[in-house]
Amino acid sequence: MTSETFRNQGLFLRNQFQGEGIFEIPIVKKQHVNVETITLIGYDHVKPEEKEFTHAMVHFFLDDYKFEVLWNNPEPRIKKLAQYRAVLTPQYSLYTEMPMTLQLYNTFRNRWVGAYLQSRGITVIPTVCWGTPQSYWFCFDGLETGSIVAVSTLGVRTEKELFMHGYQEMIKRVNPEAVICYGNPFDEMEGNIIAVDYAKTNNLSKWADYICGEKEIPFNSNLIVKRYGYVLNEKGMGRASGQWKPKKEDDKRFLGKPGETKTTTKKNGDTYITRIGKNGRATSERHNSTHGNPKEHVNPHEHDVIWQENGAPTLGPGRPVSEKNKYINFGGVIKMSNQYEPKFEDLDDFLDSLLRGREIVIEYHGKQYGIFYLEKGFYVAQSYHDETGKLYRTPDEALEYTIDGTKLRDIITVVNVVQRNF
Repeated sequence: MTSETFRNQGLFLRNQFQGEGIFEIPIVKKQHVNVETITLIGYDHVKPEEKEFTHAMVHFFLDDYKFEVLWNNPEPRIKKLAQYRAVLTPQYSLYTEMPMTLQLYNTFRNRWVGAYLQSRGITVIPTVCWGTPQSYWFCFDGLETGSIVAVSTLGVRTEKELFMHGYQEMIKRVNPEAVICYGNPFDEMEGNIIAVDYAKTNNLSKWADYICGEKEIPFNSNLIVKRYGYVLNEKGMGRASGQWKPKKEDDKRFLGKPGETKTTTKKNGDTYITRIGKNGRATSERHNSTHGNPKEHVNPHEHDVIWQENGAPTLGPGRPVSEKNKYINFGGVIKMSNQYEPKFEDLDDFLDSLLRGREIVIEYHGKQYGIFYLEKGFYVAQSYHDETGKLYRTPDEALEYTIDGTKLRDIITVVNVVQRNF
């Protein structure tokens, strides 16, 4: 094989399918499947000549190594998979401790394999996987609105809040016709949920309750469990740097004494009131501010504080606050003296602040602009000038907003930062 032939191979370029978003994530087309009765079979149990379970759908809620071949060389597996009613896309892991580039790569692989199987005549249902809110930038791309999707609750009981935050984001963006849930669904899960019993889909071992997350893994058991979207077993995993630590002085407001209420005066004069829960971590935060955008932010408004698996706080969607719900306890005041917040070090620093903190106010050429992560999308506008506002589907699209003829992405590291929550 010549070098030119190799460079033009489809399995090298991976560019044969229509993509979505800045990363051109391949699109898995919406397909109708009768979901009244569903049987799932693991990819590790499919047979070259299936006779008993041709009515089943193939799933990949398994260790990644068991289906790497489907990415590396999918064609020899087509005949075997085509025997079954449908195939879920491979759930390549999006562990929260993975670098974001690897999470992006695994999302691409998930959709590419799905698009490839569809091109070979196989009915495909996309499996949706997410990590921390930063992964929302890409992890829902390649999914057509109204599709039937699959998720797994296997092993996420101890990280329910993080799972539900991503699930609600998926429902908002994809609006799926139905959600095939591998494992027991949470009561809070919205939509047309079709639950598939894990016990009936697998030959269970003595470790079944631990694998399902119903019991804690015994100390020194050497049992390592792959869980949907998260690294939860601390043994031999996690970043060397450990858990999240406050990066800026006013980030310390999220930690304190149980029952304490902290008041932070931001550098532009706005005040934040943060309530500390029983475990010494913030549970909610009230902002006495419109952030320069009274159309989208009532003064005051409040955010739940969601804690990621690595211990980093994230603000949930804002909601109006009534006078009767004012905080009573008062713990202390953190005052900031400088006019501006620290500038964004790079694009990743900006995205982390936007996706976790939801509200950013910058100043450029003497004018202030708000950049907000709302429930309906990403909104950018000049402060107190609603007519300049634009709503975007992704943060990358929001970076295309122009200020004085210059794209936001080209100036985000040089603008003065009036307000940032992280």
